[in-house]
Amino acid sequence: MDQERGEKPVLEGTVSSIIFQNEENGYTILRLDAGEEEMTVVGSMPGVSPGEYLTVRGEWVRHATYGTQFRADVVERRLPQGLKEVYHYLASGAVKGVGKATARLLVEEFGEEALNVIEEEPDKLTKIRGISPKRARTISNAFRQQMGMRRMMEFLNQHQLPLELAMPLYRTYGDVALEAVRSNPYLLSGWEFGVDFSQADALALELGVEGEAPLRREAGLLFELDHNLNNGHSFLPAGKLVAATGQLLSVPEERLEESLDTLERRGEIVREEIAGEQAVYLPQIYEAEVYIAQRIGEMSRAELLPPDNLDKLLKKIQHRQGITYAQQQRQAVEQAAGRQVMLLTGGPGTGKTTCLRGVLALFEAMGLETALAAPTGRAAKRLGELCSTEASTIHRLLETGFDPHTGQLVFTRNEYDPLEVDAVIVDEVSMVDVPLMAALLSALR
Repeated sequence: MDQERGEKPVLEGTVSSIIFQNEENGYTILRLDAGEEEMTVVGSMPGVSPGEYLTVRGEWVRHATYGTQFRADVVERRLPQGLKEVYHYLASGAVKGVGKATARLLVEEFGEEALNVIEEEPDKLTKIRGISPKRARTISNAFRQQMGMRRMMEFLNQHQLPLELAMPLYRTYGDVALEAVRSNPYLLSGWEFGVDFSQADALALELGVEGEAPLRREAGLLFELDHNLNNGHSFLPAGKLVAATGQLLSVPEERLEESLDTLERRGEIVREEIAGEQAVYLPQIYEAEVYIAQRIGEMSRAELLPPDNLDKLLKKIQHRQGITYAQQQRQAVEQAAGRQVMLLTGGPGTGKTTCLRGVLALFEAMGLETALAAPTGRAAKRLGELCSTEASTIHRLLETGFDPHTGQLVFTRNEYDPLEVDAVIVDEVSMVDVPLMAALLSALR
């Protein structure tokens, strides 16, 4: 163990055993033989196996159950060296297809060069009794995968990027993950990796991407569009987009206009004239917005027949609730019975809650199954309390999950498996973003 003044403590040693390893995110708990004693090290260390030599930088922490542990922030991996380390590494099962017996035969045949042979000259493995050409390829591919993960971690360490990126990058790009990042560092700023654009941009420049390179210009434009989604803008006027990106990258605007043309040709943006402005969209947002407009247009044009006894029902509801509706309140409740879509709006104290309770009571009297939802948990709780019934978030209503292959948010309820309700009431609808509104509308029967 070593520690420079003002720096985090450092541990060095050989991995003696793996206690736990999460294959999804690489979080690992292991025992490190530091010479005089063994220590527990925790952190993101994907693919680390017994027999490897590690240098870890981090801090000592105390776990309530497991006691003192070393939490690693920076991990440097060194391949096993010497016959003993190489054998221990191979015998640990770190390489698929190699057990203790095969490890002994490999070390006896190739000595300290066993790992180099596995990676670079797998045909030689067939010299070992019981290793067919097919098994040799399997062993080599498994080891190369580990080496790819190792090199990815070395790259992340070198550029002060989180080690937690290694697993999602490898899951997305496989054996070519490092090449993918080197060829386009801006992919790190995508939602699935979450690196700040400024950090991805700094990496790109460090790797030799020129300041006005097409890759950088295009990435900057797409970043501005994506970033402004969080500010409530489903599109940006082309002029504002180019000006903002020019300021971000210090690139002439005419070069960025060229990049807009390129992105449009590739289908990575959509341009449309809106109110005299050239609007620039991300394709998925454009498609969602068009779908919302079409669906609401269809719903608003389709009138429903209200129940014949509507007046009688409204009298009963007012009597039960101990109120008499104002003219506009009654109009709102009546309209809810004859429309597929209705927007109820008004300032504080204008009677929206009374209308809402009336609509809910009317739907119940009509035998309709109604779901109440809101965009946030707090809003849903408030809605439920106001209506004295259960309400949920829109995400919960649509039964949110994650696609294991893409890691993206998905909804179980959609056009193929719609909501089993007759009506949906959404409170605080101005807070609902475009993709979520499109998902909700697609889940309506």
